[in-house]
Amino acid sequence: MTELNKIMDQIIKRVLITPVTTPREALYIETGLLDNEHIIKKNRINMQKRLNETQNNLLQKVRQEKTKGGWEETTEEVKIEMNVSDKDMEGKRDTVKTKVRKKIHEKFKTEVEKTSESKSKIKFLLEHRENWTPGKRPEYMNKMTRMQTSIIFRARTRMLKTIDNYKGAFKETTCRGCGKESETQKHILETCAKSWKATKNITVTNKEIFSTKLPILRNAARKLLLIDKELQILWKE
Repeated sequence: MTELNKIMDQIIKRVLITPVTTPREALYIETGLLDNEHIIKKNRINMQKRLNETQNNLLQKVRQEKTKGGWEETTEEVKIEMNVSDKDMEGKRDTVKTKVRKKIHEKFKTEVEKTSESKSKIKFLLEHRENWTPGKRPEYMNKMTRMQTSIIFRARTRMLKTIDNYKGAFKETTCRGCGKESETQKHILETCAKSWKATKNITVTNKEIFSTKLPILRNAARKLLLIDKELQILWKE
């Protein structure tokens, strides 16, 4: 399961054109996707509901055996893990699917937030964006270009190539642009980049980056792409 999740993580990173070091929690918080593990568990529980309604005598006999370590026993363990009760399995199939999906989403959200408690990039993301919901994708990912989406995602998750975002890659913390202050993403976007020749008078605030309005986000993406180009040059130096 761990390997399956890693494959999914890498696919999302490639689609978003984001560094391989991007925290996996950021991928799922921002895209609203579920990882493979929780998709499989959701499908497994829903399959049990479908099997409960089958009239196949042989299949029912096999299930009633409840072999130790078998499909039925493992499914019951998954239901307990995902907080899905017998009461949640009552009702029509579509009703059960809705209840199971809700429980899976709640469990996944709790797990993601728990594993990200000590990660500064995730704290930054959660502090500035609206409450996230598994299964719900931000509008900008549906309406904006791939490059626009990528740069907004990297800015929201502090994956732009500034010293503070990649502390392990540098010994010094002084800004490579002005040589005065510490090089944080906020310093570059709101203070330093506006004095560079290629990005003169350009600033980008966190309010713009985390806006829910597409015109504001598109304009922020345009400015961020210009700044990012200069950061890539500094990175190579």
